[in-house]
Amino acid sequence: MIELHHLSKWYGFVLGVQDVHLTIPPGVTGVLGPNGSGKTTLLSLIAGLSKPSEGWVKIQGEKVWGNPNLRRRIAFCPDRGELFEHLSGREFLTILGRLRKIQEKKLCERVELLLEELDLKEVADQKVVTYSRGMRQRLKFAQALLLEDALVYLFDEPLQGADPASRKKMLDIIQSLGREGRCVLFSTHVLGEVERVTQQILTLSQGSVLAYGRVEEIRKLISSVPMRVELTSPRARELMAFLAAWEEVQGVQWLGEEKIEISTFHLSQFLERLHQGVPYPIHSLFCRDETLEEVFALLVKKREWHG
Repeated sequence: MIELHHLSKWYGFVLGVQDVHLTIPPGVTGVLGPNGSGKTTLLSLIAGLSKPSEGWVKIQGEKVWGNPNLRRRIAFCPDRGELFEHLSGREFLTILGRLRKIQEKKLCERVELLLEELDLKEVADQKVVTYSRGMRQRLKFAQALLLEDALVYLFDEPLQGADPASRKKMLDIIQSLGREGRCVLFSTHVLGEVERVTQQILTLSQGSVLAYGRVEEIRKLISSVPMRVELTSPRARELMAFLAAWEEVQGVQWLGEEKIEISTFHLSQFLERLHQGVPYPIHSLFCRDETLEEVFALLVKKREWHG
């Protein structure tokens, strides 16, 4: 549904996106990457809010840039938090719906449904300036959903500041849009949030596509780099010596402050053996691969190793 043809964008000497060339099918695609990787720039280009420096974006065969009729069918939830704070939540959604030229009766029904669905009904008539960060996130999310017939839904870090219940609700909505055959892209820093709603991910690093495919395929790319497990114990040095003898352990490192780091190519086997018990107390365990930043560090390192 979305075609990116040798797409590049730079701001003076600052590179935003570099030579992205791929096709994104219907369904949910997670756009992953650390800060500064190009996620926001890429979504802005797809939304038609930014002009490509090179290449083009097409949706259903039509170029996005300079095509207002097509842009009206693209729903976009930006990462920035600026809203019309002098308006109430209901007024904010209503005005944006009118700008989208949604028929008035249908718009009123849609606004009330979204306010209810995203737990904003009780604060709907309060000024946005009084909203918490989580409420603002839900309001931005709601305005993107005003378009029931959008061709593409773009969500840029939609879960920032949201409480666990709201995160689950928004992820459920994103997943349902994908199941309906809509083309949905959403960016996040948390790999687990992507795996919750889709197996299709696009990973970016320094404006370039680092990997594109299913989650398990991306994880295979880092199979030659050991996973790291951080352990905290009041007897860390003894624990370090004990674990160094395990065949599942490729390396151990002292981190100080009762912390050690274990490197292993066999994470599941190591954790299973660890859970069976060791003769030293363990106060905390942290699998560093579970943070997106660590996954990307390993992917970048692997690419450097293989040129």
